Amino acid sequence: SYFLHQFKKQFNISPMHYLTLVRVEQGKRLLTNTTRTVTQIAADVGINNPVYFTELFTKAIGVPPTTYRKIIFGDIEFM
Repeated sequence: SYFLHQFKKQFNISPMHYLTLVRVEQGKRLLTNTTRTVTQIAADVGINNPVYFTELFTKAIGVPPTTYRKIIFGDIEFM
C-alpha cells in the first residue's frame, strides 16, 4: 500500500499502468527490429495472451501491432 502510494505520487501513474507502458514500448521495439510474430512478441514482453496484448497496444498507440509494423516499414500510410 505504501509503495503504491509513493509510486503514484512520484510518477503520477499506477505501477500497473507503468508496467503496461513499458511492455508496449518494448513491443514497439520488437515490432520494428525483428520479424517475430505478434504472438511471440506478446510472450516476450510478458503477456501470454496475444489478443490482450493487441488490445493494450492499440489503446496505447492508436493502431494494432500489425498495422504499426506496416506503418514503420512504409507498407501503408498513417492517416
